[in-house]
Amino acid sequence: MLRVKRSVQAQYSQVHQNVSELADTDAPAAVLNPLAAAEKELKEEEEAKRKLEMREKALEEQLYLKKKKELDDAEIAQAEEEFKRVRNRTEKQRELLSHTEVSRAQGTRINVCTCAAKVTLT
Repeated sequence: MLRVKRSVQAQYSQVHQNVSELADTDAPAAVLNPLAAAEKELKEEEEAKRKLEMREKALEEQLYLKKKKELDDAEIAQAEEEFKRVRNRTEKQRELLSHTEVSRAQGTRINVCTCAAKVTLT
């Protein structure tokens, strides 16, 4: 019985010595705790995936803003062109209106003069 007891104690101390040697060496944590290493790796992968998704979302937003700016610029250019056309049309109408008023004014004078001349001649 004493031999069995000493044998068990020797085995127990040998196991603890082996464990302490493993702990003292710079063994990676994956060897000592594979579950923790797997969890850490999974978290790193999820973090990398999240960063990639955020980067893609930022790029999509930049693309959307760029397209929106291009559309706004095109719309502004179209509005400016329409404004120029309306302004030119308005200026032409004013010019025609002023010529018409001058013609009417001159025509009225001519008619009045012609009528006066006819009256005096007859």
